[in-house]
Amino acid sequence: MLGDETPWIVKGVKQWLCIFANSDFPLFHGSDTPCPGELESIVGSSYSGVLSSDDFTAYNGYPVTAQQKCQAHLPYPITSRY
Repeated sequence: MLGDETPWIVKGVKQWLCIFANSDFPLFHGSDTPCPGELESIVGSSYSGVLSSDDFTAYNGYPVTAQQKCQAHLPYPITSRY
């Protein structure tokens, strides 16, 4: 499942557009808080698959089987040891 969010301004107030998507369908959700706070209320208290997201720390504490991070969002370059 992919989880992502982007801020947008609605009548001068910062809001968030969230997307939670898997291979079957996308779910878009508008919120007044960043989306990881909405994750549990939308998906449930845990997820038995892989959560793919940027490196927003709120996703890190969510109980999933595994997490995949977007390389473009990682704070440090990934270098090879070889």
